[in-house]
Amino acid sequence: MFTDRLDVRELRKLATHVDKDKSGSNKLLQDVLATRIGEAAARDIFRHIAGAYEMRLGDAHPTSSKIAEALALAGIDAQGSPLRQGQQLIDNFVSALWRIEQSLFGHNQAE
Repeated sequence: MFTDRLDVRELRKLATHVDKDKSGSNKLLQDVLATRIGEAAARDIFRHIAGAYEMRLGDAHPTSSKIAEALALAGIDAQGSPLRQGQQLIDNFVSALWRIEQSLFGHNQAE
């Protein structure tokens, strides 16, 4: 739902990525974030979002899914109980959203 609600047209206006006209909403937002905090930090934040998105794609297209890779990318312990995995998914995703918000719009703690 998060990815589908991002305004791709507006993100393309802000993005600097060379393939911004071909990129999807997650990649575009990651690019915008990278201009603020650097490529490595943006990639680190977006891994949990990308993992959750890949899990969604794997659920919709199970024959082509790579669920184990998506779980790892989302920071989920595949050996944990389903309840614990759900908690990790929610915690990691919300943490990524919070880090994006703080990186783009947060206030300096010294203020």
